[in-house]
Amino acid sequence: MNEATVFTTQGMMASEMESSADDRLHEETTKTDKPVETEEEETCLSDFSPSSSNGASHRTAGAGVISIIKTTKNGNRITLASEVNQEIGEPERVQIAFTEREIAIAEELPNNDNYFMVKKQKSKGVIYSASLVKEITERFGLDFSDKVSITFHKVRYVQSGQKPVAIITVE
Repeated sequence: MNEATVFTTQGMMASEMESSADDRLHEETTKTDKPVETEEEETCLSDFSPSSSNGASHRTAGAGVISIIKTTKNGNRITLASEVNQEIGEPERVQIAFTEREIAIAEELPNNDNYFMVKKQKSKGVIYSASLVKEITERFGLDFSDKVSITFHKVRYVQSGQKPVAIITVE
């Protein structure tokens, strides 16, 4: 600030100083801003190169029914959507089996002695098992190189004895 400015602001109240500063800022901005181009000075947009990023969403229609999550920081786990968890009876533990393109999840499955504990997270079910995530990743050739989760959206339900079974299609 120059001496004249200091002299005039000494007698002002704080609110007047702020208003005066705002006015000076506006004046400086107005003086340095260039005017908007006129039609005669039109920018040639064909000189621009397009973005190489794809703005398309990777989500498919509908909510996911199961997510396989593979992270070093927060652990490997499988998350069952609330719909799936409710349909199979919100069990405390489940069994899991595979076909070439499907995953079966139920409280009990035939010819299966392996159980996985299901932790309840709100209405979802979460299975914390690094070995199971590894098995699913290898069995279905899932690629986590540029992501930490893969979600599947297609499920159907069948009965095995008295127990409902969720069959998730791996696509």
